[in-house]
Amino acid sequence: MSSTPPDLAERRRSSAAHVRAILDNTLDAVVAMDAEAVIRFWNPRAEETFGWGRHEAVDRRLVELVVDEADRDRLGAELERLAGADGSGALRTEVTGRRRDGASFPLELTVTRIPEDPDYRFSAFARDITERKRSERERERLLVEAEHAREQAEAASRVKDEFLSTLSHELRTPLTAIVGWIYLLRGGRLDEAARTRALDAIDRNAGAQAQVISDILDLSRIVGARFKLSVRPIQLAPVVAAAIETLMPAANARGITVQTNLDPSAGLVSGDTDRLRQVVWNLLSNAIKFTPKGGRVAVRVERADPNVVVAVEDTGVGISPHFLPHVFERFRQADGSAQRRQGGLGLGLAICRQIVELHGGAIHADSAGEGLGAVFRVDLPAGLSE
Repeated sequence: MSSTPPDLAERRRSSAAHVRAILDNTLDAVVAMDAEAVIRFWNPRAEETFGWGRHEAVDRRLVELVVDEADRDRLGAELERLAGADGSGALRTEVTGRRRDGASFPLELTVTRIPEDPDYRFSAFARDITERKRSERERERLLVEAEHAREQAEAASRVKDEFLSTLSHELRTPLTAIVGWIYLLRGGRLDEAARTRALDAIDRNAGAQAQVISDILDLSRIVGARFKLSVRPIQLAPVVAAAIETLMPAANARGITVQTNLDPSAGLVSGDTDRLRQVVWNLLSNAIKFTPKGGRVAVRVERADPNVVVAVEDTGVGISPHFLPHVFERFRQADGSAQRRQGGLGLGLAICRQIVELHGGAIHADSAGEGLGAVFRVDLPAGLSE
């Protein structure tokens, strides 16, 4: 004998209780609304998400209760279009949500139209997507950083290749001259004047090679923290004067006027005489190198509390605004090709910066642009007066 099937009403009640249990325990905020978007059902997750209890939310319009004012008109219009659609339909959108305490947060809404139910015309699933947005922003930040790192690595690789090419050129060029003059000397076919010229050329090119090697060794010591300073109280004016004296023949050969204003009362600094002379020599040498014949270079030493300042100003080729921020970087040159008109490895100014910073000072470069000259300024902390 077969059992009697359950009553249809009981089955419906059981089914409704089952659905309600599911909706009450889902991870999303679930809302049911009538045709006017007035809330008729509000599950516990909605209470947690928005801060409004069920009895407070029911009979209020969803758009006004939980959506930021800036998004209310847009969402209201989208719900009206969904209500007027034929059959079922769905809307998925992101708005700025608003909690009971006034806090705003990114909210994802999925609204479905229920065409045949007079009491529940819309069902909505709402989800706080704060963490997802944070993850998206973090992913975008990481992508930007990765792209920046890739660009930096590519730039560093290009700079390295340019440096190696320049280094090869700077070593090979004087070596070729030395070998050529030695070959002619050994041939015994040079008169006295030519032999003198040959020895001068060998000496000059050997000095150029020695300078290249010295720059590389200095940089290696600085990078390896093996750069030693012999620090004592010194006056900068005599140090600067000594550097100027060694470069005057080069300036005179190019018809460049060197103007000096070296204040002997500028005060003492704590420094290494040889290394600070190296800084001034590099700055002045560059000024002479990049100033056209007949130009002018001005060097001054002065007190500008709390520092003693050394400044080298020229009327030379200047520095482009694009390159100016990179002028003290290692291996960087405005013209990095081996065929550029001026020699050098692009290490001198980087070494100057390192030496000055090891003295507790700072070095700056300024230029109005290409063809408008440049000013290099070294600021060193002043010590006690004599």
